[in-house]
Amino acid sequence: MTTKKPRLSLTVNKMPEDVYQILAEKGDSRRLTPYVVSLVEKEKQMDKIISSLSSKEKKVDQLIDSLALILDKVGGLENKVDGLAEAFQQQQFIRTDQEDFSQNEVPEVKEKALNEKELEIKSDNVISSMDETVASYGDF
Repeated sequence: MTTKKPRLSLTVNKMPEDVYQILAEKGDSRRLTPYVVSLVEKEKQMDKIISSLSSKEKKVDQLIDSLALILDKVGGLENKVDGLAEAFQQQQFIRTDQEDFSQNEVPEVKEKALNEKELEIKSDNVISSMDETVASYGDF
């Protein structure tokens, strides 16, 4: 059993004339109730859409903030890369003594005149010694 709902009334003296005319036409053709129900349902849908949009707007704002941070970091990396490229172009990089050379490459050695003191062998630097007689070409 359904309970009887009380009637609703509208105060028409506070209503704009064009709205009153539309509602009066709907009431005369007994379509006022479905019309008002559809208006209320549309308003509910609009409220849901608006709340959904506001939550999506917050997500978009968060994405924009994240993208701004990423762009700042990329800008910092670009500056570092530019600095490295400039240093490389100016050949301001450090070479290590332990560079690998392929079998075909020979490191460039700058010529330097050696004096006798640099060639002198000191006894405290010699671990062991060996006496050997070197044969001349004629002994073979």
